[in-house]
Amino acid sequence: MTDERIPINSTKDEVIELLTDSQAAHDHITKNLTHPRTKHIKRRFNYTRDAYHDGDIDLRRIPASEQTADVLTKILGPIAHQNALKLLNMKSFSIPV
Repeated sequence: MTDERIPINSTKDEVIELLTDSQAAHDHITKNLTHPRTKHIKRRFNYTRDAYHDGDIDLRRIPASEQTADVLTKILGPIAHQNALKLLNMKSFSIPV
């Protein structure tokens, strides 16, 4: 059986920082916890878990209010959208029609 994972190609001096606001994802990776909902995932798909335990990534849990990726992945309400733009140092603007 061949290893189908894509190598990260980082050195131990270049640890990739990965941020998550999901406590379940954080525990699944850092503590090797399993859950009935994740037992069907084949071992070869646990790439992030392997990279964490190999020291290639540093996984940190952050509050959802500090998750800047949400503005790119979710529909946010006006206040949450403005807060996400502030975290990204962006300004909202409108184009006159």
